[in-house]
Amino acid sequence: MDFVNDIKNSVSSATIENFSQFFGEKSSDVNSGLQLSLKAFMAGLLKFSATYQDVKGILGILNDGGHTGEIFKNLENFSTNNEKTQLLITIGNNIVNHFLKNSSNDVVEKISKIAEVRKTSASSLLSLAAPLVLGYIGKRVKENNLDVSGLKNWFSDISDSVFQSLPPAISNIFPVKKEVKKSNYTAPVVPEKITPVKEKIKVEKPKSQKSSVNWGIIIPWLILGVVGIFALGYWFKNKIKEKENIGLTPVFKEKEVELRPEDFL
Repeated sequence: MDFVNDIKNSVSSATIENFSQFFGEKSSDVNSGLQLSLKAFMAGLLKFSATYQDVKGILGILNDGGHTGEIFKNLENFSTNNEKTQLLITIGNNIVNHFLKNSSNDVVEKISKIAEVRKTSASSLLSLAAPLVLGYIGKRVKENNLDVSGLKNWFSDISDSVFQSLPPAISNIFPVKKEVKKSNYTAPVVPEKITPVKEKIKVEKPKSQKSSVNWGIIIPWLILGVVGIFALGYWFKNKIKEKENIGLTPVFKEKEVELRPEDFL
């Protein structure tokens, strides 16, 4: 259901003309600005109603403020009186500040640019839209006998259409965070805890022990081999010396005889 069309059908063209004279703006621009204001305020209200407790607070405001849709019955005659129009704007401004808080200034600026109206007119149109939206919701609550759960469900049903109908420049001011169901988290987490990576690490560790050489047996044999090589070398060395000693024959140097000339005579 397009709630903006429902509200707009309750706002006659004569009412729009009265508002345009009050603001000193073109009636077409006032009409455009009012539609943007209705959607923008509803978007802010939906952002405010994220939890069950928030919706309960909205329902309390509707009941305490007397927002039952009676405002639409005499709105045309109401708009002909500037003092009553100003009073409605003042009441609506308080409502806007309560729900939109610091976002209201940004919304007013965007409405002013898109609808091509002054910022003061955009602010007043947003203030007028607030009691109209609450009056429409209050009327729906009364007619359908909605409790907190019923009102929250209706807000959920219209949420996407409200934000899609707004220009991005305004909808981006109200980023709505949807509630995440707890059940979505519990089931997938359990299998992820058993990771095959850890088992791979445990299997790979013994690989470093595959080169298991029994050095306790090999080392003594190596030592014996080295000792044997040295012993064999020492034996060959002695044998060579013995052979050299046997092959040597003593050489006796004969005494040189000096020959004299007398020996040849």
